[in-house]
Amino acid sequence: MWVNILQKGMSFLDMIVIGIVILLVGLAIGLLMKKIVTRVLNELELNKGIIRIGITADMEGMLGFLVSFIIYVVTIILFLDWLGVTSIVFYVLVLGFSILIILAVIMKLKDIIPNWYAGKTLRRAKVFVKGKVIEIEEVVGKIEHVGKFETILRTSQDDLLYVPNAFFTKHKYKIKN
Repeated sequence: MWVNILQKGMSFLDMIVIGIVILLVGLAIGLLMKKIVTRVLNELELNKGIIRIGITADMEGMLGFLVSFIIYVVTIILFLDWLGVTSIVFYVLVLGFSILIILAVIMKLKDIIPNWYAGKTLRRAKVFVKGKVIEIEEVVGKIEHVGKFETILRTSQDDLLYVPNAFFTKHKYKIKN
């Protein structure tokens, strides 16, 4: 009887140790792939390419994070499958991650939509034109570019300011020339 209990305990311990090894290897692979993807995309100058179309997000970092995130999820699924508790925990995790992703998208859109609409309004009004000088909140700068989401101003100290377009709808500004 004691031998049987000891054998079951050892097999359970072996199962946990192998599961932890699966987790550690998966996490290491995820971290390594994140660095590789980010470095490759950096060499390809992805961020510089998307800036030309008006997107100022760090796509290199985001895609590296996405690759590592997918590897982490697969690792967790393999770990749970190894332990034999995949179905219930998997459904709870998928539901939780889905809610987190939806909330993250909503929070990002909360910033993007007002800036996009304000940029569209500023371009349509044709008041913000490259070369004009603008004063807003005690800062004076020359308009370098009016983008979809932000306006670039160059100050007299030759600094570049990236001002979200929604900022102009919420604050008073003066066009100098």
